[in-house]
Amino acid sequence: MIKEAIYIEDYKILVKFHDGVERLLDLQTFLQNVALPNVRKYLDPELFKTFYITPWGLCWGNNEWDINPIDIYNQNI
Repeated sequence: MIKEAIYIEDYKILVKFHDGVERLLDLQTFLQNVALPNVRKYLDPELFKTFYITPWGLCWGNNEWDINPIDIYNQNI
């Protein structure tokens, strides 16, 4: 489970888990290559920074985009 997520710079977020594991998530390439407009709009740096944590993962918007914490933990992004 995600304990904390900290915006670092550009499209990078440091994700900290309850077991002490930390992952640096760099989403720039993903966002540049995704075809879905409701996700691609987060290339806007100000929108990108609006992420929040839920039990289901790291989220943006109102159910527009989320990343499963298991995928972050296992570095499957």
